[in-house]
Amino acid sequence: MEQYYAYGVNELLHGGYGHCLGELESRYSSQKEFYGKAQVWRTDKGVLLLRSYQTIVAAVLPDGRYLSGGYYSPTTSKHQREFFKQFAKSGSLDDYVSYNLMLFWI
Repeated sequence: MEQYYAYGVNELLHGGYGHCLGELESRYSSQKEFYGKAQVWRTDKGVLLLRSYQTIVAAVLPDGRYLSGGYYSPTTSKHQREFFKQFAKSGSLDDYVSYNLMLFWI
């Protein structure tokens, strides 16, 4: 049986498993910018991650499907909507399995 490892946020983002693509730009939101509170990261396996404040809250898999990390504040929800509009190409995976499946992709 193959074993999987759950990375901590700091280990994942700063441990050589991916890199920051930059701040999430506001293209579809009425808000002009997110003031550095939302960043887009890409893992070595091509998964795009949204980091809102200090938490990974969403992902877009290489095939374009997206995963939301649950329910958050109104501001973080704005970050998620913007991220999905910019990067997702197809539908969501079921939230119930999202976090478990994300481990396979990261």
